Amino acid sequence: MAILSDEFYYQSIRIDTVNTRVYADIVAKEGDANGRGLLLTLTENGLMKDTTGIALNLKWEHTSVGNQGLDNFEAVDLSKGLYKITYPTEMLNRGKVRAFIQIIDSGKLAGTRNIEITVDRGVGDDTAIASSDSFTALAQALIDVNNLESTYAPELLSVKQQLAEAATKDELTQVASPLVATLAAQMTDITRVYVYTGAEGGYTAGNWYYHNGTVWVSGGMYQSSGIGNGSVTKLKLADNGVSIEKTDFLSRGKNLFDKDKYTSGYYVNQTTGALDANVNYVATDFIAIEAIPVTQSRSYHTAFYDSNQVFISGLAPSASPADPRTFTPPVNAKYMRCTCLISQRGALQIEYGSVATEYEDFGYRFNKAYQGSKPLINLPPTVFGVVGKEINIYYRNIIENPEAYNIEVAGSIGKQQAERWTCIPAEAVTTPIVISLYDKLTGSLVTTASTSVVVKDTTVGSGVNKKCMFIGDSTTAAGKYTQELLTLFGADTMDITLLGTRGTAPNLHEGRSGWTTDMYCNTASFGGVVNPFYNGGFDFNYYITNNPTVPDVVAIHLGINDIFNDTTDAANDTTITDVLSRFDTMVNSIQAYSAAIKVALMVTIPPSASQDAFGDDYANNQSLWRYRRNYFRFVKAFIAKYKGKEANNIYLVPLNTNLDTVNNMQTETVAVNSRNTATVVRQNNGVHPADSGYNQMADVNYYWLKSFEM
Repeated sequence: MAILSDEFYYQSIRIDTVNTRVYADIVAKEGDANGRGLLLTLTENGLMKDTTGIALNLKWEHTSVGNQGLDNFEAVDLSKGLYKITYPTEMLNRGKVRAFIQIIDSGKLAGTRNIEITVDRGVGDDTAIASSDSFTALAQALIDVNNLESTYAPELLSVKQQLAEAATKDELTQVASPLVATLAAQMTDITRVYVYTGAEGGYTAGNWYYHNGTVWVSGGMYQSSGIGNGSVTKLKLADNGVSIEKTDFLSRGKNLFDKDKYTSGYYVNQTTGALDANVNYVATDFIAIEAIPVTQSRSYHTAFYDSNQVFISGLAPSASPADPRTFTPPVNAKYMRCTCLISQRGALQIEYGSVATEYEDFGYRFNKAYQGSKPLINLPPTVFGVVGKEINIYYRNIIENPEAYNIEVAGSIGKQQAERWTCIPAEAVTTPIVISLYDKLTGSLVTTASTSVVVKDTTVGSGVNKKCMFIGDSTTAAGKYTQELLTLFGADTMDITLLGTRGTAPNLHEGRSGWTTDMYCNTASFGGVVNPFYNGGFDFNYYITNNPTVPDVVAIHLGINDIFNDTTDAANDTTITDVLSRFDTMVNSIQAYSAAIKVALMVTIPPSASQDAFGDDYANNQSLWRYRRNYFRFVKAFIAKYKGKEANNIYLVPLNTNLDTVNNMQTETVAVNSRNTATVVRQNNGVHPADSGYNQMADVNYYWLKSFEM
């Protein structure tokens, strides 16, 4: 038998940087001790290329035995993209080996190609294996194959087929140096490759063609140079062909661990970086990291790897995995893996920074939201106060989704708390407060809003008595905040007199339960309750004719019932337009009677914080989230329309900022369920405050009324 050249011990395969599929059945022999492996040619779009600067690794794992490793290919001839690798002894156990070839370009992972290696039972003669792309080796190999065929026919059948189909070096050179043909008739040398540039039927311009002995066959699009800017369409991109790092509009969330990518029944050996079997653990996939402080929660063993996923070093198991630990990876570490208990996979968090934060699933976020989604802070232009009295700005009252942002308050008075900015001013002052929202992932500023805090001394308005009329819905009809206003001014040097046809003196008002702006403008009576303003429409002159005391202030609190039943943004848009038009009607009628009357437009109060309240009041007919959306869209338009009109005696009263919708709304104590006697406190009214909440409404009106006095 002829002695085979070294090349014969390597099975030839090709992988392509464009075509992700590897067309090869790769076979090894169990217990092979003669250094057999792969001879790999790296091509680009089917053509030979110079691969200087490109390294290849073989990452493998035996599916039966569990052995695994990461081994480097040896460069044979980079000018032709030729590499080889010898199979490690640990891999050559009978069965399937799942592997992938890493393409490392200039130190960065440029791609991977999945392969499967079948390790067959050894047959006694170690000389029959694999193939080569060298013409000399092919010729000698074919002679030896023919000699061995009678003994090893089953094993060598596929080898013969591969050898017969392998391209010679001359053939590869022809592909790399094609001729150009504008007509099919010009393709006369069947030993050469042509790039066709014409427009004849049956041929495609830009494709390269070779002769198969009978006809010219297309080898696909010919790529002779770099890809031009803007020349790649989305149809040309492979599935999952663009990584997050290659975009500028997506960022990963704070948790670096994807709980859907793990190996169950193994832990990471911190001394070798390999996976060792243990049924109690799961090992993470390779996690890309930087050499900056990292905090783990719920983690045991940890190992670090370089850019080729070669083990560098590790950390011993955490003595108390439930307690977070912080470390800085080695400077040359590009990946890490760690271990956690199977039961803790859904709680494992790996994040940058030195502080463990609340658990968050692995995921992605948009860095740049479209303009229409920019969050709005519904902050009125002025917030009022009195020395020694509490002022509040509750975040959930002015921001639709405050939990989505980091909130920062800047100002010379008061303090920022978890749910609010609050202040009990020690002296009269006018000062700005700025509220900023920051992206929780990137820390970048999203938006800001500011308001002027106007604080008056308790002694202002001494001896003054203001006549005030309050128009509204059930929140006014309850007589709660108007009664508290009387109490506040009863202890003040300033006083008020309440006017109205409803309530009991001195707590008079014009509140009507369930009423809307439409009812006040277009209804003579409803449910047996008369509208004293109606005279073919809202007519304040008509009201004064029948109730001749002229107020100094008319304050209006409406909107809840107007927007409550909207179920879509489109319906809400129509409602908002109609409601603001009717507010104009009411304001214009009041000022037509007397421009000296101060018109106070109270910004509608927000709803209760819990869905429990809406479920109790409205069953399944309205939800908290939908009403809050209606509410925030309405308040945005309301503030935008009426701010800055103080010169016209029209004022926004910031009723929306001061109400504690978590603690100062109506509640009840109920059983947690029918099978448990334990009790829980649940909110049970969607839009009506408890007495403490009505008192906060009174506070705002009290501060505003005092703000005009010296």
